[in-house]
Order: sequence, then structure tokens, then C-alpha cells
Amino acid sequence: MRGIVSMAAALALPYNLPNGLPLPGRDIVIFITFCVIFLTLILPSLTLAGFLKVLNIHYSNSYDCKDLRDMLIKTAHDELKRLHSLKESTKMTLNFSQITFSLAIKLWITPLYIKTTV
Repeated sequence: MRGIVSMAAALALPYNLPNGLPLPGRDIVIFITFCVIFLTLILPSLTLAGFLKVLNIHYSNSYDCKDLRDMLIKTAHDELKRLHSLKESTKMTLNFSQITFSLAIKLWITPLYIKTTV
């Protein structure tokens, strides 16, 4: 699906102008559109492995789904306890969106931390 709309728009350019002369630049537009589509599909796939090495992200299958789920549940419980103690110590009110955001960030970061430290 990537690039279909761009290529369709480029190919939809008329061959000739209303006065019968060929449309100048039509070939160039189609060629550039093809090159851009090709590069946006091929370039990321060729550079992804090197990019992951630079970021030091390694695929690890040392944790199974149950272990990861248990770690995420423990992290969520710990974060809820932390938010509850923060609420009690500061006498402030936390709304639902603040609690949800805090949990989402913690649960999003935990698997990334696990993968980069293994």
C-alpha cells in the first residue's frame, strides 16, 4: 500500500496538454516518484540491523510470556503503591488520567529495560 497513491497520482498525469503537445516533465515526475517509493521501502530495511546495533538493542528470548506478564503486573502494583503513598504524603488528589499515564509509562519502559539489560 505504501506509495500507491503517489504512483497513481504520477501516472494520472496526462500524456498530452489540451493543445496536443506532450506534457513536459511527466517522465521525470514518474521516475522521481518511483525512486522515492523505492528508497522509502528499501533504505529502512537495509539500515534497521545497523541501527539496532548502534542502540544496543538485542532480541532476547530468555523470558517467556508468563515471566514478562508477571514482571509487568508487579511493576503496575509497585507503581500504584508509589502513587498511593505520594497521594497520602502530599495530600494531593490524583485524577484518573494522571494514574493511567503514570502506569502506561512504567509498563512501556519495563519491557524495554528488560530487553536492553539482558
